[in-house]
Amino acid sequence: MPHKPKRVMTRLGASALAAVTIASGLSFGTAATAAPAENTADSPAASSTAQPRAGEQTLDATQRSKGGNSTSTSVTVTPGDGESVQPVSVNAAFDASDGFAPAVVSGRGEPGATVRVVNTSKNSVSVGTASVGPDGQYRMSVAASAAQYGVNRFTATQSVDGSSTTATATLDYGAEPTAPRFQTPTAGGTIDPGTIAFAGSGQADAKLIVRGTNTTVAPLVTTTVDAQGRWSGDSIRELRGLEYRIFAIQTVKGGLQKQSDVTFTVRATASQGLTLGAAFDEVDEFAPAVLTGRGVPRATVRVVNSSKGDAAVGTATVGADGQYRLTVAPSAAKYGVNTFTATQDAAGKTTTATTSLDYGTAPTAVRITTPTQGSVLPPSTPTFSGTGAPQAKITVRGTNTTVAPLVTATVGANGRWSGTAVRALDKAQAYKLWGFQTTKGGLVTETDVTFTIRTGATR
Repeated sequence: MPHKPKRVMTRLGASALAAVTIASGLSFGTAATAAPAENTADSPAASSTAQPRAGEQTLDATQRSKGGNSTSTSVTVTPGDGESVQPVSVNAAFDASDGFAPAVVSGRGEPGATVRVVNTSKNSVSVGTASVGPDGQYRMSVAASAAQYGVNRFTATQSVDGSSTTATATLDYGAEPTAPRFQTPTAGGTIDPGTIAFAGSGQADAKLIVRGTNTTVAPLVTTTVDAQGRWSGDSIRELRGLEYRIFAIQTVKGGLQKQSDVTFTVRATASQGLTLGAAFDEVDEFAPAVLTGRGVPRATVRVVNSSKGDAAVGTATVGADGQYRLTVAPSAAKYGVNTFTATQDAAGKTTTATTSLDYGTAPTAVRITTPTQGSVLPPSTPTFSGTGAPQAKITVRGTNTTVAPLVTATVGANGRWSGTAVRALDKAQAYKLWGFQTTKGGLVTETDVTFTIRTGATR
């Protein structure tokens, strides 16, 4: 068993260089002695550290002082068993209560030491690190990603005071198994809605689950592959008229997995009607409103605004997940309650759905009161102000819509707004600028003002 390093100290002459060796030839190193403190009888001391072997050792200390004079002394020491370091040990085993759970690596070591374990059979991938407890034991699980099929060799390394010990254990995860396969439903097939019968093949005695892409819900099927390599099970939830991509995930001992998938379509039923909902954007109420709903996968849905002479809102194709989405351009909406109607034609059947959204009453018109109409101003960064509908968004800009607005402001509760231009108007000419007022859903009203910038003019 390895021993902790020993520090050796000997009393020698002042201001000398001491060399300490074991009689067997192992050097403890050299150390300079120091002069004794004033008015003391202490001899100067030299010390050094090394890792002796167990058993009785004779240490020789030789001092060489100025002028080449040398003196020596000897001492016999015996490193005690109480100074020994517990070497690391390691064992690997599958979980006794669940063979499909990750394997467990455990062992003994020096209390408080850190043990690092790697899988040398898999390019020394890290299994993990653990601190040895006061009882001299450590434990860690082997993630499936840190293991492979076949014999895995796990190596544990413990370092204490610059000295390392290692230990190795092996664990056989077995030969690489047969991958799972779907036999029903068939890939690309179309089946009736309801409880779905799944069946296929796989590795005998493996655990198998069937699920979709949503891992937050329980698997559709949980079963075990039988001794003949076959599995089957009915879904615990009914599947409605959509296109599905479903996975068969097979787990063997130690948590190693293989999977396959199948894509199929469940027919829509007469009761699987069209739905439609409308809402303003949750992040920006001034953005166009949003229409969402469900329908038959790959069907086309057309939406109109029945409150505005059946103005076309747009068309959308229902996705494989049975959902569709459209935005309502401000030109397809109006102030007040808007009723939207969606129409879907699928499998020779036409279905409709309606919903309403209130854009609010027509707001107070926006006005620009400063600068006044026809006024003359000196070159400057003028302040614009006016009135409008409380909480509406105001922008002031010219005809160039590729640059940022001169002013962006919000109408206060008192119906007034103001803002200083972000760019100087320093070119002597006439200007025509527009004030745009935006309310929820992106509906806009506008006004304009014309004024002249003239060098030498006063406010």
